[in-house]
Amino acid sequence: MTFDDLHIPAFELPLHSRIWIYQASRAFTPEEEIVIRERGTGFINDWAAHGTKLMAELQVVLHRFIIVAVDEQKAQASGCSIDKMFRFIQQLQLDLKISLMDRLQVAYWHEPTQQVRSFPLAQLEHLLHSGEIQRLTLVFDNTIQQLGDITTCWVKPLEQTWLKNHIQSLTH
Repeated sequence: MTFDDLHIPAFELPLHSRIWIYQASRAFTPEEEIVIRERGTGFINDWAAHGTKLMAELQVVLHRFIIVAVDEQKAQASGCSIDKMFRFIQQLQLDLKISLMDRLQVAYWHEPTQQVRSFPLAQLEHLLHSGEIQRLTLVFDNTIQQLGDITTCWVKPLEQTWLKNHIQSLTH
């Protein structure tokens, strides 16, 4: 499987745009995706920094991620505008009864089902020993910060991510 097989929607913003990736604890239902897109459109249309409208976009990706992008060469997202985005995401969490900000959940591509799955970091050792995941299992690195990194750095083998240190400590 290659990255192109994942069918990531195209963004209209430039590749240098700053991004935030919010990963859901489970797949979104079709109804939830509609809610996220509708509310996301309203949020993006009103999103501003110090009175200047931000050139931004929100996409639901792979039924599991919400990606917010902003072209900061047009206008930078300020602390207050970023706080507004976090509050928007927190409200979605409450309304949809889903976790979107748990950084200890690891998302990976489950080849047999062709779906994104996730696990708590604490289960890494068990999943490696059981064979559910392996060193070459494709993992989503939600720490990337630019839109252009989605096609080059977002999905990579487990052993090439920040988790490599955990793998090394398990094998020594």
